[in-house]
Amino acid sequence: MKYRLFLYIVLVALLFTGCKSSEKVISESVKNISGEKAHFSTLLDNYPPYASFSAKANIAIATPGGTLSSKATIRIIKDKVLQISIQPLLGIEMGRIRITPDSIFAVDKMNRRYIAEPLSSYKDRLPFDIRLASIQALFLNRPFLLGQDDLSMKDFSQFAYTRDKSLWKLFSKAGSLVYDFVTDESCRIQEASMGAGNYKMLWKYSMFNRQNDSWFPSRISVLMQGMSKTVRLDINYNTQEWNMLQNLDFSIPVQYRKMNVSDLIKALLK
Repeated sequence: MKYRLFLYIVLVALLFTGCKSSEKVISESVKNISGEKAHFSTLLDNYPPYASFSAKANIAIATPGGTLSSKATIRIIKDKVLQISIQPLLGIEMGRIRITPDSIFAVDKMNRRYIAEPLSSYKDRLPFDIRLASIQALFLNRPFLLGQDDLSMKDFSQFAYTRDKSLWKLFSKAGSLVYDFVTDESCRIQEASMGAGNYKMLWKYSMFNRQNDSWFPSRISVLMQGMSKTVRLDINYNTQEWNMLQNLDFSIPVQYRKMNVSDLIKALLK
């Protein structure tokens, strides 16, 4: 199995997901402000603070060339690191991706090569800046405001609001990037989307389970459009643990060969 495709596609998805706002939008809606504030308040209550997250998962990637699947472990320490371990066979790790607030790493164990680059190097390549907080929020079905690590009621006016029966949409803009959240009658995020130019990414969440004081989806489907290939990434969380991680070890063997993301993307698009 071409397990390396997992490493490539997940890394590209993360690069095109994390953003930092260069400008903020003030809500233009002046109607039903009390209802909008109540909905925003309930939405925040649905997502209590957390310190860390760890989950076993199954990942499936669908491209025009077919579908591949693999086991994976996803670990997050809030505002510090997101790490994904790809385990295609018998739980043996064949690849790992790690993102910190200032750097991105990827290790291809089978081919003994790796990537280690500062996130700042992508400012000129993408229509937006990469930010760890938004990447973590999307993996955890949490609302966010680009350019910030946390949300509070003071951020209410940074979103515009529309309502269609039981569904609400909260949307904002950061430079050329437009992003929004669709929530249901229980103030759970059903969809999160972002787009800039011809590029669009849509995250869909389903199979919600009640966990303590909040809801959490067991299934995430990510559709990436605008690259040379349309790609869908499905994540099925099996077991989850909250607030148990203190740190995550990470090392790169000295004999591994360094490569850059441009080479990785070329390999993906072959």
